[in-house]
Amino acid sequence: MLTLRGCCAMLAMLAFTPCCGAAATQCCKYSPTATFDTLEFFRSLHRQHGVNAYCFFGGLVGAKDTYALTFLIQKVPPFLSLVPVYEIGGGFNTQTIQTYDLDAALSVSATVEGGDGKKNWTAHSSSFLGFELSVSAGESAVPGEAGTVYDLKLHSRAKSFDVLVRFKDIMGLVRQGFGPDSFLPNWLSQEQRDVANAKFGGAVDRYLAGTPNATLDCQGSYYFSMPLLQVESFEIRQAGKVVDSGNSGMLWSDYVVQTYDSKGKALLKNVSWQFFALQFPDVRSAMMITAVRTADGVFQEASLFQGSGDRRTTWTLDNLKISPKGQPWTSPASQDRYYLSYDVTMKNPDAQVSLEVLWPEPW
Repeated sequence: MLTLRGCCAMLAMLAFTPCCGAAATQCCKYSPTATFDTLEFFRSLHRQHGVNAYCFFGGLVGAKDTYALTFLIQKVPPFLSLVPVYEIGGGFNTQTIQTYDLDAALSVSATVEGGDGKKNWTAHSSSFLGFELSVSAGESAVPGEAGTVYDLKLHSRAKSFDVLVRFKDIMGLVRQGFGPDSFLPNWLSQEQRDVANAKFGGAVDRYLAGTPNATLDCQGSYYFSMPLLQVESFEIRQAGKVVDSGNSGMLWSDYVVQTYDSKGKALLKNVSWQFFALQFPDVRSAMMITAVRTADGVFQEASLFQGSGDRRTTWTLDNLKISPKGQPWTSPASQDRYYLSYDVTMKNPDAQVSLEVLWPEPW
């Protein structure tokens, strides 16, 4: 039985919606022989794919309160297959307040540049409405490497808030998917699932390695994470005045690139996702658990990363069971119902994680 003792699971995120690209762009595919520079891929936009997303989320512990932080810069499929379109969103909330801004239009611009030793790496996006987000690495830093320090900034003119966060990556960039290009499936066909279960014990990584002609074109994403980002300092301002600050907290970052063809887009019209991001900074470990439900069944995957991220344990398909506990909670704003407690049981090797949401969103 794998155990993680004396640690804290900092993050649990549930039921987010994927963005599906169906323009005439290049699909993601599993390629075991790809020549692939992970750090170079991470620090760039890839316009040949429909969606590129830099996401940061986590918790900030201030002198007055604890905050949940969200940050998103995302390229979405081009407008009329010609003009790039970007979405930006971000903000913070506590148990009693929510401050968030979002913009998605042709008026939003984005750039990702540097990180090549000649110029500092920066991902930056802004809109004509006065909403601006950026994340940057320091001079001579290599984005994606352990030890890199980043500065994250959010500014909203409409909501009159600024958030400034400095954080350090204590694990480095990890591959959430399989193969050199970190391809993470969103679904398997019934034939693929049957072979993986019958011949490889439900282990998708073993199925891919042991099936030379396996093709998963347009069935998933290139998926990378920086799962252990330690906050060194932060400051929250409203209407130009500092309302709180601190030097404690943990963030998680995902970088996802994806494109789906017409078949994939049709399949994902009726999809549900579960996603949990767990951090155990005391033992330098992190874990992602995800389940994607489509008409082709449920694709489940969990990966535990330890040390510098090179020690990885993965569970897929029937080797992973996510079980809700208790009665679902009803959102007073949307009337949607969510479970707030889960047991996650894994086998080959055996492990178990229990999850509980400490404070649900009241909005």
